Amino acid sequence: MNKRSPRFLTACAACAALAFASAGWKLLPGQATAAETQHQHGNPARGMTGGVMSLDIYAQDGTLHLLTGVIQDGARFLLYQRSGDEGKTWSPAVRVDAHSPVGMFRRGNDAQIAASGSTLVAVWTAKGSGWGGGGPLAAGVSRDGGKSWQPTAAPADDSSTTTHAFPELFANAFGFGLAWIDNRNARTGVRYAELARAGTSWSRNTTVEAASCECCWNTAALKGNKTFLMYRGNMPRDMMLSSSQNATGTSWQHTSTIGAFDWKIEACPETGGSLVVTRSGAMHALVWTGKENHLGLHYLSSQDDGRTWTAPVRMGGEDARRSDLAAAGDGTLAAAWDDSGDNRIHLSIQRDASKWSAQRTISDAGNRAMGPRVIAVKDGFRVFWTEARSGTNQYELKSATTLGR
Repeated sequence: MNKRSPRFLTACAACAALAFASAGWKLLPGQATAAETQHQHGNPARGMTGGVMSLDIYAQDGTLHLLTGVIQDGARFLLYQRSGDEGKTWSPAVRVDAHSPVGMFRRGNDAQIAASGSTLVAVWTAKGSGWGGGGPLAAGVSRDGGKSWQPTAAPADDSSTTTHAFPELFANAFGFGLAWIDNRNARTGVRYAELARAGTSWSRNTTVEAASCECCWNTAALKGNKTFLMYRGNMPRDMMLSSSQNATGTSWQHTSTIGAFDWKIEACPETGGSLVVTRSGAMHALVWTGKENHLGLHYLSSQDDGRTWTAPVRMGGEDARRSDLAAAGDGTLAAAWDDSGDNRIHLSIQRDASKWSAQRTISDAGNRAMGPRVIAVKDGFRVFWTEARSGTNQYELKSATTLGR
């Protein structure tokens, strides 16, 4: 679920190697300015969950665009911030959803942000008649660097007020692409639409997959003018890959099953995966399965546009689950995941298509950490996640960076 512009951020191979060979990763509490302090709360009553419950990050030409979803005193709202120094400092928070209040979000069903040129777009699930009060997708656009936000037309064209969720938003040559899940025609499937960079109305919706999993996030990756979309299938509940057959995303074809675990279950895993394409054209994926004898998170790669994949390589233990993957310009990969056993965030690095490094733990012991996001920055990678301190249900935004720049 890595979010980045199609243009790779430059990475210094020598600096990155030096950084990862040193003491590893560290939290930067002293640099927790606008982004973190906006979401600090006191001890809540037991059972009340709040704080940062949605997180997305998008990298564009050296700028990080951050969208957080906050629950405070029972209210939900979305905040935008930007950083020009790789997340060390952040701009003041700006409310994004005032014109169409949030209906629902949670980790794994995070509101989304992307940037194309000087235009920013955010997408989320608005209020409606669906489960939990969720409704159709809403979108906002900013053309002044995130200082103000205006609504676009609704992305979905089915006129339904039931829940549309699990959006995946990204920038492409046209402007913006968006995939999500809804149950139009009484069938849960993956839909797709595009928004021109200067536009306010989304294109006619296209069905990517007519029968998908109901509650797992989608992930997109670009290669030239082609879009690849990874999502969880319905039966089996394995991760599927489809590719656009034209530049406008109006035609899609199923390409492969990533991992092919043949996991057959009538249940909702609530876990997607991550997909990236490196400059060499290779495709890399992290997928999770609940299949017996294969339970956990796995890495695979493809050299032929996702038609065939390498054998799965296990990442972490059986409790490794929600993950993200990022690629630097030199092909170095960073994989991060949470673990439902120790409730911590773990990270591993792969250089030069070699074996993955031994995992490093980058979150605090005793707390509950989840949902990492990894971004390639100038000299390495930066990881963001949400974490609740021991004894509380209030989640804060956390981040880690490399040492030895």
